[in-house]
Amino acid sequence: MDPRPALLATLPPGAAATVATLDEVITATAPSLSVSVKWGNLTYAREGRNLLAIIAHRRHVNLQLWNGAGLQGFGLEGTGKAMRHLKLPLGGGIDRGAVAALARAAQL
Repeated sequence: MDPRPALLATLPPGAAATVATLDEVITATAPSLSVSVKWGNLTYAREGRNLLAIIAHRRHVNLQLWNGAGLQGFGLEGTGKAMRHLKLPLGGGIDRGAVAALARAAQL
């Protein structure tokens, strides 16, 4: 059963639209990744290894990358050992090309 519709129904409209767009780009770019809801967020994995997550907040949505610290040139935020995120304000435009590039890079 696809977990996305139930999760999207729980989000405010602005966040739901941003999450849906990110999911559309990630799914088109990396169709081999499995998607599930973990910690209340859409999470994408390969062979049980978490790679990406979409996390909705009140005023923005984060595209989280588990191996993001090793990626350069994407404008990622964060200071942890490995995890980084791309912060997207609600109602702002989404650079689909950049999201697709991040989804590809996250799979390496």
